[in-house]
Amino acid sequence: MKQAESLEKLEKSLKKKEMEATEAKTKGLNTAYGNLLLEINLIKSKMKKMQMGSR
Repeated sequence: MKQAESLEKLEKSLKKKEMEATEAKTKGLNTAYGNLLLEINLIKSKMKKMQMGSR
């Protein structure tokens, strides 16, 4: 049960970061955009690990 909750939190966080990244890109904030992409990839890998662990 606890894993599902944290997976849900990660998904919300991922969506938020993706929106921030899109905004940063449109504003031309390349450094911020790059950092957000790194964070997005970290979140995605955490989610994959959690999904693998639940099976």
